[in-house]
Amino acid sequence: MMKLIAVAALAAVTFAVAGTPVQAQNLTGSYAIVMADHTMRASKLIGLAVNDDNGQKLGTIVDIMVKAGASEPIVILSTGSRMVAAPISHISIDKTAVMMPHTTAAMIAAMPTYAFTPLSGGGG
Repeated sequence: MMKLIAVAALAAVTFAVAGTPVQAQNLTGSYAIVMADHTMRASKLIGLAVNDDNGQKLGTIVDIMVKAGASEPIVILSTGSRMVAAPISHISIDKTAVMMPHTTAAMIAAMPTYAFTPLSGGGG
C-alpha cells in the first residue's frame, strides 16, 4: 500500500512540475522557429508550407539535409507530385509565413527532382 501511495505522489509531483502539455504551434507561438541570433530550428520547420511572394503554396518542407563539413543545409520540399531541394538560405520566415522570395511555381517545376540516396552498404 505504501508503494502505491509513493507512486501516486510521484505522479502528482511530476504532473505539477511539468505544467501544461505542449500543443501544436503557429509561427507566432512561444516555441520560436527563428532564434534571436537568426538560427532556425529544423524540428519546427518540417511540415510547414512554403509560399511564394504572392502567398501561393510552392511546397511543404519534408526534411532538412545537413552535409558533413561547412556546407549549407538543404531544405527538401514536397510539391505534392515530387520533391526538390534548395539551400536553406532561400527560405525566409516572418511572423505569419514561410516563404521562398523571388521564386515561382514555374521555377520550382524546373528544378531537378530530389531523391534520397542512402549510403551504399546500408550505413544509414
